[in-house]
Amino acid sequence: MKIILVSQEYPPETGWGGIGTYTYHLAHGLAAHGHQVRVLSLAPDGQRREYQDGAVCVRRVANDHWLSGVRLPRLTALAQVAGWSFTLRREINTWLEEEPADVIEAPLWNAEVFAYGLRPRTPYAIRAETPHTVYARVNGFDRRWWALNLKGLIQLEKLAAQRAPRLIAISKAVARTIEQDYGVDTERIRICHLGLPLPDRRPPTEQRPDQHGIHYLFVGRLEARKGIDLVFEAIPMVLAALPGARFHIVGKDSPMPGRGTTYGEHFRAANEPRVIAATTLLGHVDDELLQTLYQTCDIFVAPSRYESFGLVHLEAMSYGKPVVACATGATPEIVVSGQSGILVHPDSKALAQALIDLGRDRQLRAQMGQAGLERMRIQFSVEAMVRSTLEIYRELVP
Repeated sequence: MKIILVSQEYPPETGWGGIGTYTYHLAHGLAAHGHQVRVLSLAPDGQRREYQDGAVCVRRVANDHWLSGVRLPRLTALAQVAGWSFTLRREINTWLEEEPADVIEAPLWNAEVFAYGLRPRTPYAIRAETPHTVYARVNGFDRRWWALNLKGLIQLEKLAAQRAPRLIAISKAVARTIEQDYGVDTERIRICHLGLPLPDRRPPTEQRPDQHGIHYLFVGRLEARKGIDLVFEAIPMVLAALPGARFHIVGKDSPMPGRGTTYGEHFRAANEPRVIAATTLLGHVDDELLQTLYQTCDIFVAPSRYESFGLVHLEAMSYGKPVVACATGATPEIVVSGQSGILVHPDSKALAQALIDLGRDRQLRAQMGQAGLERMRIQFSVEAMVRSTLEIYRELVP
């Protein structure tokens, strides 16, 4: 089968997130099954180029549609997204003229194939992650300039979702959200959980500088949806019970709605020196350091108020780490509370208590970590994701 995957994010360019991660593993997993895979992605530096990433052909293009250059107050972000969609339509059609494809796949986020879906030449599917409707509900959009952009993005996503021949929901939670928010017929939605490979490299725990206290790790954008405010509120409570504890916070900082400051800045301003000293805000880190942090932490914490899937939970499980998270969105589909981790309501006191209880019980941490690793191996492998994806593609290919 000849397949084109479309994704603005694709490693190893900097700044990719969950979409770039699963696109990369899906591309290579499909190629390993003997399929011809091409990836169409953004060139952040604007330089068009094509190269081989192993068995996968990658073409990077600039976001050069005239809409992308529109600089209107309150509408710049929407113009860039719409411009990228029309750029992709042109590039997809160009690539199809060079060599036909059997099926095309793109993410729902930012409605990347909205323009292509207006007059598609090849069957296509949209893989649905967290829609902007959820982003709006959880993070808010009180700034008027951003509200207009966000409402426009929601409409583009809705139109793209309603026109797509197949919606590949990465979890049951996403399927329900897409059906309710965008009115997509359930007959066109298929569930396909994501998958990750087991880590190739496992750094020795001796690399950890402090072996005496419990080390907690958070990975995700510093925003309300990811629950970073709950983590920051829980840290002083955890340190009161476990004075030697240390927290490592990985992820890009972001503004707090209506505060005029970022989450990281607010944390530093609101806490006493001992709390700040026990907490390291690392921002974006490279893959090597992230692997080390996963391997050397004792407990992974990511209390998202909504996760369309939760790749970070799966990454922690792949390193045999117990997970503390919120029983919201798709998280209960990934983490089994009481077996591979502890799920709580989105409340900082409940979160702190779970972190304390697990921090005090070495045996329970080991048991949960091992259970999570086995669950990940069996249910959330790249192989399982590829098999499920191919079944959906075959529904579309004549």
